[in-house]
Amino acid sequence: MSEFTLEKLAIIVLVIVAFILFATILLGFKVGIDFWYVDCKGDMGGELVAGKGYANPVCDILSEKDNATCEVTTYGNITKENENMTVCVWQSRETIGGRNVTCFLNERLNCEDFNQKTTPKCQDVPDCMPVSALQSIVQKLKPS
Repeated sequence: MSEFTLEKLAIIVLVIVAFILFATILLGFKVGIDFWYVDCKGDMGGELVAGKGYANPVCDILSEKDNATCEVTTYGNITKENENMTVCVWQSRETIGGRNVTCFLNERLNCEDFNQKTTPKCQDVPDCMPVSALQSIVQKLKPS
């Protein structure tokens, strides 16, 4: 092989290795995740208790961690139809399904209200799943 060919081959190998390292770093830091998810779908997890909300571990974790019963700073509010709504609704301690439930996810929220910028994120809410941008594009391109 000529020196010119070996030089080009070495450059190609270095570019491939650099790309793999760059991709690994991006995936490791989860940079750019907002771009890849466009929506959230599913039915909210947890038992729906009328007038209280969803008995869901997302809010229970807060009550156990802070040993709280009411008026605790929780997740940031979510805006829905020009209304700021709290994610967790705090109630008195109850036993539901054999476990103590101190607070509930707001029953006026659903999976579509969560995304990659809300806290909790879509994938952190039980039974909610993020919809990837690629999947959404493919679904739109499919003929009906």
